Amino acid sequence: MGELVKKEGLSAQMGDLLFLVADACLGAMEFKLAREIGEEALRVQRHWAGYDNDRTLEVVKLLGLLDELEHRQASESASVSASSSAS
Repeated sequence: MGELVKKEGLSAQMGDLLFLVADACLGAMEFKLAREIGEEALRVQRHWAGYDNDRTLEVVKLLGLLDELEHRQASESASVSASSSAS
């Protein structure tokens, strides 16, 4: 995909593409993959669009939501483990 992006002159849009893929991964509950792609999207957006651009801030929001979901999942896993060991 990287070669195609360069060949077609779409490097500046790569952050947007990565954001869409990270969002889809998040929707599929693939948190680890969403984090990896989301962090790359943030790096690319900051480079091409700037730190305070709306598109960059959307990636920041996505990563914040991912933080919340990962924390909730970890808490639920800990609760299940605690109740299983108490049985």
